[in-house]
Amino acid sequence: MKIIFKILSLFVLPLTIILLIYLYFQGKNQKILMVKGTNQKILSIPYENIAFREFGSVYTANIVLPVAIQTGLKNLTFMIDTGAVVTAIPAKESREMGIKLSSLPRGAVEGYGGQTTFTYQGTFTAKIIDELVTLPCVFSEIDDYNYILGRKGVFERYTITFNSQTKAVELTDNQQ
Repeated sequence: MKIIFKILSLFVLPLTIILLIYLYFQGKNQKILMVKGTNQKILSIPYENIAFREFGSVYTANIVLPVAIQTGLKNLTFMIDTGAVVTAIPAKESREMGIKLSSLPRGAVEGYGGQTTFTYQGTFTAKIIDELVTLPCVFSEIDDYNYILGRKGVFERYTITFNSQTKAVELTDNQQ
């Protein structure tokens, strides 16, 4: 029993510490900026440099959104995808959000390359620039599906700037 405990402590404790450090810093580079002379706020999300075998380094913007769940807010990381019509979330998250998938319309969405994914059409609530907003989404039946922030509900409300000088995506709320 002591040997098993020692083996577990050698692996579990360091992995737990690494996970906690990752979760602590997740979204830390995002910041809300004030526009001088106004009460306008801008959410600045720095680009991440992702290496692709075929294309080399490519900038990607991932936004950490506090999403409403039954017990409060949970940070989820979404890739900002201007090519996606609607936000996509793995169906497994619906349980924590208190959403019954059986009560939602079931359908299918076609992704890049014509790949079809079965989904449930619903909404979720997230905190963006200090305000809770409800956005349309689809819950994907694929549990390891990417979290994608799509256009519907976002483009209508926010001005989105891809700023090559600051290497960040900037969201400005047009309803402030």
